[in-house]
Amino acid sequence: MEIRVVHWQQHRTTLLDIRHKVFVHEQGVPLELEEDDQDATATHLLASIDGEPAGCARLLSDGHFGRVAVLSRYRNQGTGAHLLEAISEQARHLGITSLHAGMQCNAAGFYLRHGFVASPGIFLDAGIPHVHIHRQLTTSTPTNSLYRLREDKELHHLGEDWGAAGFLQLLMAQRPGSLDLAIANPSHPMWSDPATAAGLLLLIRAQRRLNVRLLLNHDHPQLLAHPLVRLAQRMSSRISLRIQPALRMNAVVAAPHAWICDRSVRNLNGPENPQFITASLNNPAGYQSLLEHFNTHWLDGESSQELQSLVM
Repeated sequence: MEIRVVHWQQHRTTLLDIRHKVFVHEQGVPLELEEDDQDATATHLLASIDGEPAGCARLLSDGHFGRVAVLSRYRNQGTGAHLLEAISEQARHLGITSLHAGMQCNAAGFYLRHGFVASPGIFLDAGIPHVHIHRQLTTSTPTNSLYRLREDKELHHLGEDWGAAGFLQLLMAQRPGSLDLAIANPSHPMWSDPATAAGLLLLIRAQRRLNVRLLLNHDHPQLLAHPLVRLAQRMSSRISLRIQPALRMNAVVAAPHAWICDRSVRNLNGPENPQFITASLNNPAGYQSLLEHFNTHWLDGESSQELQSLVM
């Protein structure tokens, strides 16, 4: 693998080809949002494997980096990690002492594993949940545990619907040991956001022994078009699906002690919280309560009459 600094004017076509394939075609980012005026003055990095373009990234003079893209056939080969190290080396060469970025929640786990720390708050960029990350180049030790699976003990109040989607994507990006999804409202952004299904697919591919349980409270034929149900059709050996009409909550239960829920974990049969969804990445008591509640509904659930032939 070769990673080199390239000039925008000379390599614009190659860089945009990589970025368009990843961001526009794969992720649905609008074309007009993908390219901006900062490209002309940014430092661009191009990764090549066997002489073929494989990935790219850009670095701004203030330490912000982004447009990190790796073509699908070159993923899971260390390309992203090598690009990230090249960004850090180039930043040091330019006298930059810290790196900053707004990263998709589905990718944030990668950066957290490589010494970055997150800032509070999930936001939308091009319709996709993101989180701000940063890293001091003078130290390799993360300075906080925010949004880190197994470490962050805070109780998070997610006031926006897409905030819950972003939190779930952050959780999945850190490869939990198990994952159960209780879906009372399939149209909720936590479930309907295409990035959630994309993040679940990445998790299943990364965790080859992981089995996901998907619990719905109805099996209307319209659900055949739902991103998570469609993924269950494709990955039926890894995603189990049942129907439980008594299900009233939207919740995530993930080992070892992470959870997301739209009602109080102390009263799971109570009303939905109209103001916010609560979540934690390390809360054993809430996790155990939700897991027991989910297991009860799961054991009493039934196979889907409408979806059985396609999902199972």
